[in-house]
Amino acid sequence: MAENREPGRRDINTGGGNYNERIEGNYIQGNYYAAGVSSEQKKIVPEICKNRKSLNEYLDVTVTNLKQKFGFSDIKNNIYDEQALNLVARKTKFDMSIGFIPMRGEAFVIFAELEQTNADYLRDFSTRCLKYAKAKTSLSDVGEAIYDCKFPTNLCFTVALVDELDENTKKAVKTINPLKHSVDFLWYEIPIVYELNKKQLYFYEKPSDWTDHFTGEVAWKPIRKIIHEALIS
Repeated sequence: MAENREPGRRDINTGGGNYNERIEGNYIQGNYYAAGVSSEQKKIVPEICKNRKSLNEYLDVTVTNLKQKFGFSDIKNNIYDEQALNLVARKTKFDMSIGFIPMRGEAFVIFAELEQTNADYLRDFSTRCLKYAKAKTSLSDVGEAIYDCKFPTNLCFTVALVDELDENTKKAVKTINPLKHSVDFLWYEIPIVYELNKKQLYFYEKPSDWTDHFTGEVAWKPIRKIIHEALIS
């Protein structure tokens, strides 16, 4: 007689006992590397960060936030596209308001491990992730947003996972307005860093000079709210 099992669950023999994992869509909840991942996938996404416990705990919390608070359902792990990506969360028809203007578009939240790095490399990493997100979107979504009387706007949150971050890079991430370096009428590029050893998130927190108040600050207010609700564990 066939064994009765709860739908959506499977038992895996790891050689040291059985591991049970819960499958939801394309995302496998459990240890991101120890279970449910093929040897080829392990090669694609190398374990750069040493603090695996903090990394897995953070991804578990943020994935739950993205799914429960914002309705993200398209979540994939272990992806390679010019950059090894730990996890990509995507939502179509993502609604938000900037000022009194209703916006709709696609939202991507992309996580990847990096070695200890500097502001220039983080900017380059964010640009590569934005390129990946743009390749996945459809022009039909733009037309649909306009048809629904919403301004087409896409968001790309890039979360660099690092063990430690030097003070100069922390300051740069917190004070340099990304919109001064990247302007796209359909996209907001939002670079973020999570320091695993201190369990601390860094992003553009507030204007650092008077010119920043006129460089997308009206958009940064709702964006920061999303960051606080979804990405701060």
